[in-house]
Amino acid sequence: METASASANAAAPGEAATEEVTPLNRVVAGAAAGTVIEYYDFGIYAVLAVALGHAFFPPDDPSLGVLLAVASTGVAFVVRPLGGMLFGMMSDRIGRKFTFMTTLFVMSGATILMGLTPNYATIGVAAPIIIVGLRVLQGLAVGGEYAAASTYVIEHSPDHKRGYYTGWLGGMTGGSLVLALLAVVATQRSLPPEAFQAWGWRFPFLYAAGLLLIALYIRTRLRESPVFRRLAASGRLAKTPLRDVLADPKALGRIMAVAFGVCTPQITSGLIGSMLALYYMQTSGGVEPSHATLLLAVGCLAAMPMTILAGALSDKLGRKPVQITGMALGAIGFIPLFHYLPAAAASSSALAYVLIILLQVPSSLVVGPAFATITESFPAAQRTTSAAIAFSTGGVIGGFSPAVALWLAKTYGDINWGLAYAIAVLTAGMVINLLWVRESSRIQLSADAS
Repeated sequence: METASASANAAAPGEAATEEVTPLNRVVAGAAAGTVIEYYDFGIYAVLAVALGHAFFPPDDPSLGVLLAVASTGVAFVVRPLGGMLFGMMSDRIGRKFTFMTTLFVMSGATILMGLTPNYATIGVAAPIIIVGLRVLQGLAVGGEYAAASTYVIEHSPDHKRGYYTGWLGGMTGGSLVLALLAVVATQRSLPPEAFQAWGWRFPFLYAAGLLLIALYIRTRLRESPVFRRLAASGRLAKTPLRDVLADPKALGRIMAVAFGVCTPQITSGLIGSMLALYYMQTSGGVEPSHATLLLAVGCLAAMPMTILAGALSDKLGRKPVQITGMALGAIGFIPLFHYLPAAAASSSALAYVLIILLQVPSSLVVGPAFATITESFPAAQRTTSAAIAFSTGGVIGGFSPAVALWLAKTYGDINWGLAYAIAVLTAGMVINLLWVRESSRIQLSADAS
């Protein structure tokens, strides 16, 4: 990787001209490694939703417990806008690095505590209350992490390669899910099924302590974003970034367009192709959990290079064409792919691996350019606040997609009803993206704070 662009790393007024230039490989590795750890923490709950449904929710109706556990994943998305506002303001006023260090501690602490919480049989209704509360903390942290990390990378990247470098962040979210899946599979295969169901599921949550140490080592070696340093040195930091954004109808309109034309389709396509596929294979297809988890790990592993490639492709073709293509493929392909997936997975057919990889193509095309689109759509002084609000607001609809799909499938006895919800979200996203999201790949950010 090259070093950060000269313009991005130009010394601020009053800074020494010999200031050390941050290598882009360190910038991307630091932001991506932290993102991997945080999304591991966030993803491990979703991966273990079936086990958590049995452990922490009333045992009268096991399928209802699973549905409640999956729905509580959506609860975390509901509070993301609050986290986006809180940590977005922190990033625009105090700094990008300080913010994503804070979100790292909040996320990891909540995850470790999940692994230590007594189950429903021990403390009754307090168990789901504690778990949902910790899930809320995770949602608050992710609401700020995404925008702070992507802003950090964007503000170091050359203008003509922003999609490629932020595509690594998108790709690493898949990597974090692979880590979560592998942690679960390794624990499942090292314990008898009864032991894993009773207490072994706690270990993947506790592994977050080791991952936290790794992320801390990487992120403490990073320096503040050069754009933020220039804003601070010139006295142009926004004193009230949230109020500035909320009081500006044009800025709010741009945030909502990005929220529902980029963020909602991004999260919906990702969760349908991963989490819904995992839940559906286990609950309706009768697929053994460790096999279903391994299948999804293969799909997520394949999604990593596809996402990075989609980000790079958006530097050449534009963000909108790549993303709209991904949404269209999801709207067309989800129903036939889900139709064949359970039987192929249950028979351990090679077709199952092909299907699970194909399910990742729509989200890869949407996610790859998304980190760049969301961040570069806003001015530097309110960049993280605006991006965080857009990401977390769009996530409210997208985050509930697996729960809504499972509920519709359970109510009407057909997964196609659940998939119809996702298709409607992607179709609406295509229209909003086409009409109201501006093409941002040609915007010159290198002079944004000069």
